[in-house]
Amino acid sequence: MLTDAADARQAGYIAGLLVQLRGLIRVLAGHSEAAAEDIRAATMLNAESVDYQFELPGEFGRAELARVRGDLPAAREHVRIALDVAESMFRYRWPLAWMGLRIEAESPEPDAERFAALRELAAELPTQTPAARAYRELAAAEADRPSADWAAATAAGRELGDPYLLAYALLRRAEAACARDDRDAAAAPLEEALQLADEMGAAPLLEAGRSLARRARIRVDDGVPQNGIDAFGLTEREREVLDLLADGRSNPQIAEALFISRKTASAHVSNIISKLGVTSRGEAAAAAHRHRLFDTFPDPGRS
Repeated sequence: MLTDAADARQAGYIAGLLVQLRGLIRVLAGHSEAAAEDIRAATMLNAESVDYQFELPGEFGRAELARVRGDLPAAREHVRIALDVAESMFRYRWPLAWMGLRIEAESPEPDAERFAALRELAAELPTQTPAARAYRELAAAEADRPSADWAAATAAGRELGDPYLLAYALLRRAEAACARDDRDAAAAPLEEALQLADEMGAAPLLEAGRSLARRARIRVDDGVPQNGIDAFGLTEREREVLDLLADGRSNPQIAEALFISRKTASAHVSNIISKLGVTSRGEAAAAAHRHRLFDTFPDPGRS
């Protein structure tokens, strides 16, 4: 619908808004290249506009694109710029406050001063609307990682009726339950998060949920087809280890992610190398990618 509307030769700033929204959808769907093209085009179309209702969501999209590409410093800067230019635009500041706290929570080197400023901002912003209340609870949970249980964020997302925010909160709630070694409590929110992500086509969120299910050994019916890696006779746990190995994780990191000992993780890696008929961790990771261990999601914007 956005593509049809954008192709109808709308006025510049309207076309910019349509393309900007499409770019945000594409980044949440995992199509970062197409999203980057849309965000660049929207920036040009909105170049003459000084309306914060266009600029602030645009910065949110740029921040999210940078975050998913792993460029946390750039994502942090987009949030900082946006929050500094429009102090009274509460509606548009809430998503940015949440994004800023999420970036610090996910950063290997969080900025303590920035974290404190964002937490203070989230405590001061008004919360008269369901959207504001949802972002408030998401921001609070990000600020309390890893001890937050995400129950309030889940309830607020459900009240708002935003499937993406709800799926995100459910996934984090399941993740927190796994960290407490309570897999029973993780199963239901994880199942719902996967269902919502699948229905929306939110590929990164879907894969994050599937990865959590594999790591925590929670059985879910996600419809993943069998693929070439099965020919090597890997156990379910070995597939989970290989998943992380191919993602560049060290043995200690694999152990932490799967809630197992480092010795057990090392043994699994040795077994995988033997079964795949390779001689190193790097060759095992290459074999995983070559045999399509990981799901792929086609970009609907490409033929």
